[in-house]
Amino acid sequence: MPQPKVAVCVDTNVSPDQQDFRSQFKYVVSAYKGQNIEIPCELADSNFNPLSVVEVIRKNKVNSLLIAPYVNNLPKGIEIFKALQENQLQIKLFGSPTLYTEQTIKLGGKAVEGLTLSVPYYPDEKEKNSFRQLWHTELKSWRSPMAKDATKAIATGLEQLLRQPQATRKELDNILRNPNFKVKGATGEFNFDKNVGERRFLFQKGRTDALIQIQNGKFVKIE
Repeated sequence: MPQPKVAVCVDTNVSPDQQDFRSQFKYVVSAYKGQNIEIPCELADSNFNPLSVVEVIRKNKVNSLLIAPYVNNLPKGIEIFKALQENQLQIKLFGSPTLYTEQTIKLGGKAVEGLTLSVPYYPDEKEKNSFRQLWHTELKSWRSPMAKDATKAIATGLEQLLRQPQATRKELDNILRNPNFKVKGATGEFNFDKNVGERRFLFQKGRTDALIQIQNGKFVKIE
């Protein structure tokens, strides 16, 4: 099996989350003895040219590419996939949760076939049907249930805050970061890391994150 040579394209100048996503992905690649290839890929740059990415990929014989665009720059990320297809570079494609939208399939077409994404939430058929019956539309994004869970967490925290002598923002933050604080939401039972504030699932089997892939113009869960 050839050594993984992975190029990473991330909007690092527009969101700290993107920078963190990039660092974690590169760490995983290195842990599996892969090689990270640096590429000039600032999608927020008005002069960005997708062909510059293609040139680096070809020159370094890259066999995998991760694209993690800021939501406003999603079309530019799609242009990279199209450029790869036009130049007949067949490599493995990966993306961040931002690409989990029908716009990716609509804009990318055949160029995004096989694109694999890591998403924090992927509904099963029962959840899709419940959402459809309630809202008369399809559930096609992780953002709605994630926003619902965030709202529920804050509401739960506020309930506890009102029992405190001093109801301050700092005290609310302390409540949310308390190891004993937990919330059972649509995406599973979770709490927050006391150091960085990130969501943590309390039970592995309750995790709702997933790996999905575009197959025949549709998002399909693969893990």
